[in-house]
Amino acid sequence: MTEEIRSMESRMRLIVMLVCALSVFGTGGALANGPLVKLVDGSSVEGVSVSINGVKVSSFLGLRYAAAPVGDLRWQPPVSFTASSDKLDAKSFGPPCPQQVRTQRKGSDPSSDLSGDEDCLFLNVWTPAGGVADELPVLVWIHGGGFVRGATSDPRFNGAWLASQGIVVVTISYRLGVMSTPPPLWAFLDGDNQVESVNFGLLDQTLALVWVKANIAAFGGDPAQVTVAGSSAGGASVGYLASNPAVMHSKLFSKAIMMSSGGGDRKSAYKIAENMLPLNFQKLWELVIDRLDDKTFCSASSVPEIKADMTLKVAMASQAVAKALRHCIPASDLVAAFGNTWSKAGKLVTQEYRAYPFHDGKTVVTASQVDGFKLGAAPGLPVMIGFARDEATEVDNRGLALREKALVMRLKRVGIGSVRNWNDVVRLYPDADGSVALPRRTYADVTYHWPAQIIACLQARTERNVFVYEFNYTSPQRKRDPDAGAGHSEDAVWLFGGPVLASGLGSREGRVDERDGAFVSGFTGAILNFVKFADPMRADLKWAPYMPGMNVMKIGNPAFEMRSGYDAPRLKAIQAMSSNYGIDFSQDGCKP
Repeated sequence: MTEEIRSMESRMRLIVMLVCALSVFGTGGALANGPLVKLVDGSSVEGVSVSINGVKVSSFLGLRYAAAPVGDLRWQPPVSFTASSDKLDAKSFGPPCPQQVRTQRKGSDPSSDLSGDEDCLFLNVWTPAGGVADELPVLVWIHGGGFVRGATSDPRFNGAWLASQGIVVVTISYRLGVMSTPPPLWAFLDGDNQVESVNFGLLDQTLALVWVKANIAAFGGDPAQVTVAGSSAGGASVGYLASNPAVMHSKLFSKAIMMSSGGGDRKSAYKIAENMLPLNFQKLWELVIDRLDDKTFCSASSVPEIKADMTLKVAMASQAVAKALRHCIPASDLVAAFGNTWSKAGKLVTQEYRAYPFHDGKTVVTASQVDGFKLGAAPGLPVMIGFARDEATEVDNRGLALREKALVMRLKRVGIGSVRNWNDVVRLYPDADGSVALPRRTYADVTYHWPAQIIACLQARTERNVFVYEFNYTSPQRKRDPDAGAGHSEDAVWLFGGPVLASGLGSREGRVDERDGAFVSGFTGAILNFVKFADPMRADLKWAPYMPGMNVMKIGNPAFEMRSGYDAPRLKAIQAMSSNYGIDFSQDGCKP
């Protein structure tokens, strides 16, 4: 009975907070004296405190966890940071990593779309203050953005509100795009082995988790109760980390949450880039060098052999090629050279290099996340996996046509080799029309729904606490198509307080619907329970662990509903067509 009362009180407090649309992020809530925390390296960091309905939350922003990956450290594994000052300011976010912000543009200088700084390896910590007990559960959030975009300063993922619910929240940045996963330089460098073949962004994430394990106790967190979570590329990152035996052996986290993460596609950034550009990588780099040489002059700040008046080609001729590429090209120019370009009429001329992690044997140890979980890389790890009903809105919002040919190619890339034409796909969806619903549902199934259930099935062999949900809540005040369900990664924004506390997802500015508040109360409460106890179940919510083909929680309008056998016949048909995994579901205990 006490548990039920505590649950009701917690939900009521959340609803009141949300409906009142608190000014969580405004300066008016800041307290006069900044909190101080001493890190393991002996330095102290001073943050800022805010008061949220009487709950004090301390925020520490822009904490450097790695040395700046510039100069000789460009395209190298991250190096731990050692403070040179006894006291560091932690009151503002660090810059985002270099990126092209927009994905669509009409006839302008593409450099205007660039954002970020190469010195970007920072993280942020929000923690309850004012007498809250130590050893709190920790949520480490990895942002999404297709591995080419994203920032910890995104207001939708400010961790202050979540921290007020009794956990420590950490958000981390990591290298993106060509700065994280460059097209194979070794194909162009001709024997210059100074660039390692590895996904540097995933190494950044791992080092950030090492920093959390070492320092989070000073912020009131329990290093033995760390949940790593993310959405889209962030969720995929969680999958890569969890399916890496070396990472799991280090015990950097004890639970994992993967939202809109996919995981079944054996895709390679390199193969995708080759498909997008009619150039091999040597010619691609030659083109980039030609484009940059006339306006690029080298910095002589740390390399005496490279003079400030040298052009890129001169430096490459006289020095190691990798050294010239590290010191002579600003990151912004590299991002622009590998980014989208458009005609004046708005037509896409060249498509950006999508830096998906590739199978390097170090950070990505298997061809896909499903392969890693099949090998049992994360035994005993509690996992929660979520996907949105209409994941294909991710593609619709980018303005990319869901053409039949493109979808058939995607099906083949995830191993469904028997799909020869569109009619093979149509037969799987007899109740869907071919204009909109069919391509949307196909994309969502093969990219997100199907891999989520396979990973859940495989993980459930070694861990009881595996939970799966379909997210389909839409705000009553939604602006866009009311018939469309929840789209890609929308659950992540609701987790952090939803459109009530941040912009986006269709809520009208300045207006809050009490149904939104009630929903956030229930949804966030379930996620927080998983973070705290490895189980989302509450006194008023019965959520059974995933079982093969059973127990998928449908989260939407208006309530939570446990479903048994989520689209089992169709997913089973997709699996039967796939040559990717060779999983015998009867032996492995998985029957989608």
